[in-house]
Amino acid sequence: MAKTKAIICSALILVISVAELYAESQPASKVELAQLSGALVSKESQIRVSKEKELDEQQALKMLASKETVSLDEIEMKTKTLSGEVSARGPSGIALVYEKNDKKRASKEMWFPYEVEIELAGYKGKSEIAEGDMVTVTYDEAEDGSKRILTGIKLDKKYDPPKEEDEGEESDE
Repeated sequence: MAKTKAIICSALILVISVAELYAESQPASKVELAQLSGALVSKESQIRVSKEKELDEQQALKMLASKETVSLDEIEMKTKTLSGEVSARGPSGIALVYEKNDKKRASKEMWFPYEVEIELAGYKGKSEIAEGDMVTVTYDEAEDGSKRILTGIKLDKKYDPPKEEDEGEESDE
């Protein structure tokens, strides 16, 4: 691990030195130097976080070199379920209100994008899902909460909109 830290520190010092030399020849590029230094500090933070999450040295170096995040294959996923009311739906996913506090006039909502084939129970297709339906969703979530993948939707209760009174009938008043 000490060898890795030495390599990373050497690389950072080299990049900063080159950036400083460039800044001296281009006085207007001090903003660019600040941006570059900020990016390097950000990358160093990502590596530190990776270490805390017990990624091995090679993965940390790959992240630094490729500027990519960890793939889903490397993240531990847990299957979870959540019940609530569909508050919005679209071609790319659904939003689910899973907790309401009428006293505070607040609610908690979670968006579930359609990324993989999902199992539908009580629906023939995604187009039948309606706002107001009470559902239970099954999804896989990364241990750190950074990613959710919807895997199933089960209809608990179909939304039944209130029936409107006939407009043709007038009340006697």
